[in-house]
Amino acid sequence: MTPSDPRPIHNTKNIDLLRGSAAILVVLSHFEALRGIHFGWFGINGGWVGVQLFFVISGYLIIQSAYKYSAREYFIHRIFRIFPAYWFWYIVFGLLSGKLVASALADPYFYANLVMLQHFIPEAYLRYTFIPPSWTLSVEWVWYILAFLLALTSRTLILPYFLISIVVATWWAAGGVLLHPLAESLNQKDPIYVYFFLSNNLIGQLPFFLMGCVIYLYRPKLPMVPVALASVVALATFSQWSPHFPNPIFLTGLAIGGIFWTFINMKRTFHGRVVRFLSDTSYSIYLVHYLVIAYVSEHLEHKYAVVLVSLAGIFSIAYLSYRFIEKPFMRWGRQLANKGAGHPEKTPA
Repeated sequence: MTPSDPRPIHNTKNIDLLRGSAAILVVLSHFEALRGIHFGWFGINGGWVGVQLFFVISGYLIIQSAYKYSAREYFIHRIFRIFPAYWFWYIVFGLLSGKLVASALADPYFYANLVMLQHFIPEAYLRYTFIPPSWTLSVEWVWYILAFLLALTSRTLILPYFLISIVVATWWAAGGVLLHPLAESLNQKDPIYVYFFLSNNLIGQLPFFLMGCVIYLYRPKLPMVPVALASVVALATFSQWSPHFPNPIFLTGLAIGGIFWTFINMKRTFHGRVVRFLSDTSYSIYLVHYLVIAYVSEHLEHKYAVVLVSLAGIFSIAYLSYRFIEKPFMRWGRQLANKGAGHPEKTPA
């Protein structure tokens, strides 16, 4: 941003708090789902709130990288950021589960998981997904591709795209999903598959990413207290008003976008060692937490012991994953991207 830019300056350090909070919300929701350990609203709603918050953050950050870097640099950054840790834990969990066998190497569905397209190919997910929450990574990866394409268009089109995405996503959730060629076959197998694979695909999630883009590009000046209160109330009362909508994506998106907007416009910075740790390790937390909770739940009876041992395991493994997989590969990715680029090393979003 140039000194003459009239747009407000965002406190982007608070994104670390939001990213770490999103990871913890997802973890709490899976304690609820896998073991029935209750954390109130956070356990019931934390999963979708955390995922949607991740998507808003991604929309805000990734569009910046798409504008800043060449295609070569951009995709090297993205590939080195998300694939190494994913591949490592995918193989580890596949081997530990006994489901990753030699015959998988001859099955195309196995390779769909390796390139993070499993959520768009249901049979690939059902056969060879060893990290259940990885469906969001499929959505995220396709968003990276779409974000680069969006950056090639005029910035003035981002807001119209966002508004169109809301209309399309709402139509999709209200019944348009049934037009998908896989809808009938998935419904025959299990009706929940239609929701999981089709309602939750990129069409349904795109408003969250574009919400982040809009916040970055337009930097709306809004009254902070009313926005924060309205967003909190909308999320806190979700269970009361959600039955009256087919799938209120645009409302939850606006509320989560409001929370995100509030924190990055605060003058106060919420930061420290814990926040930085959770932010740095959030991706690895997301990759390993589900199976750690599942494993500990099988071996311990007391629910508090399950929580404590699971969290200790999740945080320890996530730290090692970040320290020895994520961090080195991000550095190598930057070095590779900068070779021949003609500029000093830059840290991508």
